[in-house]
Amino acid sequence: MLRLITTLLAVVLLLSGGRLLIGPRAFEDHAAQAVWTWRTSGADEIWHKGFVPIDELSVIPPQVLRKIQHDEEYGWVVARQLPAPPAEAQIRWDDGSVMRAPVIGPREALMALSPWPEAYSFPDDEAYHLTGATFTTMRLNTVRGMATVPAWRLYFSDLPGPD
Repeated sequence: MLRLITTLLAVVLLLSGGRLLIGPRAFEDHAAQAVWTWRTSGADEIWHKGFVPIDELSVIPPQVLRKIQHDEEYGWVVARQLPAPPAEAQIRWDDGSVMRAPVIGPREALMALSPWPEAYSFPDDEAYHLTGATFTTMRLNTVRGMATVPAWRLYFSDLPGPD
């Protein structure tokens, strides 16, 4: 019986990697591993020098949001020729630092927000008609502080606001 207990104890110790003898990993070990992973993965550089937004990337006026939520089956239709995007723009933080950023077109910006695939079609009376777009900037909170970022202002003929 003693031999069986000794054998089982040896197997348990072997399978636990010796953790039963020295206890579980200390918080400091986990923290050190996390810091090492953070520093060697490049994530710290992205966090400190890159663009990591805290706020939403799109701002929808409340009256437009209410209309969209009411007409939940509606979709998006591009009704007119839209302007071409610039080749690139700048993100400018309040501390004076600047980062170049590529710019997508207004159609791509709309489709990035859309729950429907781009090829999906809607009846004319169940669609919001995108009639124009203006390239502008907006203020956005990031992990590095407030920044002025490139943005598209989209205009729809059948949503509240200017068309």
